[in-house]
Amino acid sequence: MWSVIVSLDRHNGPRAASAMAFDAFLSLIPLAAFAGYVLSRTKEWSDLVAQPLLKAAPPEVANLVSEELFRLSQSSAVAPISITGFLWITSSGLSTAMGVFDTIYNTRERPWYVRRAIAAACVMASLAVVPVVAGVGVLIGSLSGSIGARIVAFALPAGLVTCMVAAFFRLSIQRPNIERRRVFPGAVLTVVLWSVVSTLFSLYVATLGRYATFYGSLATVAIFLFWLWLLALALLIGGELNARLERERAGVLSIPPPGKWSALGLSELAQLSDPAQSPTPLPQSATPLPQSTTLPQSAGLP
Repeated sequence: MWSVIVSLDRHNGPRAASAMAFDAFLSLIPLAAFAGYVLSRTKEWSDLVAQPLLKAAPPEVANLVSEELFRLSQSSAVAPISITGFLWITSSGLSTAMGVFDTIYNTRERPWYVRRAIAAACVMASLAVVPVVAGVGVLIGSLSGSIGARIVAFALPAGLVTCMVAAFFRLSIQRPNIERRRVFPGAVLTVVLWSVVSTLFSLYVATLGRYATFYGSLATVAIFLFWLWLLALALLIGGELNARLERERAGVLSIPPPGKWSALGLSELAQLSDPAQSPTPLPQSATPLPQSTTLPQSAGLP
């Protein structure tokens, strides 16, 4: 696990997580406007859908989002504009994650409009699935107070979210030459980290946090941004884990440092690590350079 974190740091994962967290923070206002408009028209589903989602956030963040939902629920003119703004801003954050994955896997970057289209499709799918998942989990838990019902109410949403994250890994990372892709280990790790981070960070803010002392009225904003940064970093850690597992399966112990795209795939990198294992000649781009080169001496030099 430590090697995964070190590799992510080499690929500028923390900096990319900061950009993703900022994009997610900017998308809060258009999302709150659209969600408030929808929930105000379906009041019977408001508590069933919104409350489970808000419980996953720290208390200060949940209060902020609840206030914005109530304030913006009275306006209907901003709904079409807000959903467009939300899709554009949020897809920017996922597009940043896809760029990091291209660096991690050392693959050619796709055009920006392709990445933005894939990211927007993932956001739209999450808008349709996440509320349903939250509502089903609460409904199952409310039907019976037994321990088994509570376990199912927790395991079912967690499993569906894991499948969503795995689908994002599958779509966002282009590996056409790899038949068996590693997506579920990183997806499971991402969801576990999301749960642990949200729980521990909420406890820390409620008991030990002194954000108001340092940030004053901006304490809630600071808490929200830091929480989003942790969630974005967990997503990148999951992608890094999948990449490491694929490299280990291919017999590649290390990867080139981040930089320009290289035409070498996992099979070529495996040949570089041990050329004697495969009779296939190495590509010309992978031919090692001579260690020393003799330069011609000038006529006037000794």
